[in-house]
Amino acid sequence: VGGTFNLSGYLSAPGQPGAGGNNDNNTNAGGGGAGGGGGILIESGQLRLFSTAAITANGGGGGEGDGDPNGGGEDGVQGEEGHVNNASPALGGLGGSTRGGNGGNGGTLLGPAANGDGGTTGSSRNGGGGGGGASVGRIRLNIAGQCRVDAGSVISPQFTGTCP
Repeated sequence: VGGTFNLSGYLSAPGQPGAGGNNDNNTNAGGGGAGGGGGILIESGQLRLFSTAAITANGGGGGEGDGDPNGGGEDGVQGEEGHVNNASPALGGLGGSTRGGNGGNGGTLLGPAANGDGGTTGSSRNGGGGGGGASVGRIRLNIAGQCRVDAGSVISPQFTGTCP
């Protein structure tokens, strides 16, 4: 493969967020699990990543479980989409319900995905559990010649392949 692949913006395949638990039917619905990061393949003669560049396939954050179905109907909060411009984990949903479990954070270069928390119980009223965060995707670089990666650029998760 010939030519040079220059990137100064974002190339991303982010995992989608998990939905917050919904108690429209007076149930203890758990939060939705998030989507995993996708796959990115770059094949080129040379690669240049400028300081503003990011190549990411981070996992999404899980949704928060719903709250007490008998106490006012608190829906859980959706998690975050996998971040496209940094290696920070997508946060799981939290803060929308008093008894629903928090969603788990998504996986990135900095660490694996986290499980969602269980819902809390009390006086025969239970909250739904939080959805799990999702794993990272995959980045593969098949570069035949030179790789120039400027300080400040981001690749998350760690790539496989060849980038001399």
